[in-house]
Amino acid sequence: MKKPSRKDFLALSGKKCLISFHSGGDIDAVGAAISIRRKIKTATIVAPDRISSSARKLADFCGEEIAHVEKFRAGGGAGKPKPGSAGKSKSGGALLPGASYDFSEFEHFILLDTNSAGNAPLASHISFDWVIDHHSLRSDSIRARHSIIDNRMSSVCEIVAGLVGPADSKSSLALLCGIIADSYYFHNASISTFKTVTKLLSKCGLEYQEVLSFVDQPRDVASRLSMLEACRNVAIVHEKINGEDIIIATSQAAGFEADAAVALIDIGADISFVGHAGKVGARISARMRNAHFAKLSMASIMSKVAPIIGGTGGGHVCAAGANGTEPEMMEFALNKAVRLAIEGFGKQ
Repeated sequence: MKKPSRKDFLALSGKKCLISFHSGGDIDAVGAAISIRRKIKTATIVAPDRISSSARKLADFCGEEIAHVEKFRAGGGAGKPKPGSAGKSKSGGALLPGASYDFSEFEHFILLDTNSAGNAPLASHISFDWVIDHHSLRSDSIRARHSIIDNRMSSVCEIVAGLVGPADSKSSLALLCGIIADSYYFHNASISTFKTVTKLLSKCGLEYQEVLSFVDQPRDVASRLSMLEACRNVAIVHEKINGEDIIIATSQAAGFEADAAVALIDIGADISFVGHAGKVGARISARMRNAHFAKLSMASIMSKVAPIIGGTGGGHVCAAGANGTEPEMMEFALNKAVRLAIEGFGKQ
């Protein structure tokens, strides 16, 4: 299939488009959405549920309205949202089980920063005709008419910057924030990433330190408690593999498992797997030090572990995740992830 072009995408100008992203929209997903919305002025950004604090701050600064999905609930929903307001209602604007939603006013549907139906709540209500993502394909990947999926890219913002470019200084800022955050402050950047960042910095009208003020938001109490809980519950496997000391940390947390997985890497683990076993769902976040980039892939491990929790998995070499519906299998899944990581190192 022919890769969609800039011309194909800009043909959406003047049409009613819905732009959405994965659950818990981060600054990469929201930044890309803001940039596209400022290019396609007839588009509307719809958050499937809560967005991160840094994403809210960016949307407020850019003056962008992010609609609660409940606004489109059949039979009545919320009123017109305020800039950056997604994530401030009591329910977080999340989809309600069994409820019907009306998106008939839109002609086109754009999904950003995920290609997985399991990670995109709106995929059960609409058919996306555009998917733009930087994660690896998964078994539940959405088959859209137009797909741009490139897991070599640092972020979805980097893909959007190359596809359509910024419309103005605030679009440049939005794209910069997403690239900085999802490249983990350029730890996972390429030459093309730095070229893109240089162009965006020259257009956004802010110094780099000023841009960082949008990315570096203080973590809320729930996130900090989750990371501390993960440290308290951590199980450590220390293996000598091919003469190299490898430390693998596993844990479970009540939420914010991605933050917890990063925290375990920051305090000494080579690889971390942190699970969240909820009442009806299960999630696992996997992280690995960049020093092991050429040795094994967290995306591959998550794709193999995900069926254990009844779901799908994928991501990048050093950062990946899995979602499923069988939380009772979490401990077995984490143990399997550790075994796969040890086997992967042993093959080097």
